[in-house]
Amino acid sequence: MPVQSETQDELLQELHQLRERVADSEKLATQLQNSEAVLRTIVAGTASTVSGHFLQSLVRNLAAALEVPYAFITECADPVRLKVPKRVRTLAFWLGTEFGENFEYALTGTPCENVIEGQSCCFHPDHIQALFPTDQDLVKLSARSYIAVPLVDSAENVLGHLAVLDVKPMDNQEHCEAILRIFAPEPLPNWSEIKSSRKKKN
Repeated sequence: MPVQSETQDELLQELHQLRERVADSEKLATQLQNSEAVLRTIVAGTASTVSGHFLQSLVRNLAAALEVPYAFITECADPVRLKVPKRVRTLAFWLGTEFGENFEYALTGTPCENVIEGQSCCFHPDHIQALFPTDQDLVKLSARSYIAVPLVDSAENVLGHLAVLDVKPMDNQEHCEAILRIFAPEPLPNWSEIKSSRKKKN
């Protein structure tokens, strides 16, 4: 009968929607478990470090937690404060097996330029070298994907940025950005103390 058929169709549709909701809930639960594991990894790796080594410990454990080879943190390096910074220098750079030497570089032509200028998260899940063909550092690192967030103070001045790179495509932007934001909240507190401790270490 038509009425019975319509009722069956409605029930089947409701059952399908219920299954989708259950699947979404299971996916969310898995993401929450993964996020908790990431946080445990980072906290375990940084909590026992002295302040002078905090930035190095941060980028190393951030890379391990997100399962990427490269992570780094920078500060703006223009000789005078500019509304839109043009140069940055690394404060700590994890290269997968060791820390790299810190260096200064111009932002023009790099994915970092968009992070600093836009004062927002930038995510490139793949083909990063094709998107920024003049950035030879991406070639040297065999980088394919990138995500970074700016470091901003209470006056909305950009202080630098925190970034990770991978040699394979990167997915789950929300998860990666959420982890980065834990260590680069807006506004960023205690930046002067972090910088001061690093100078004392050096």
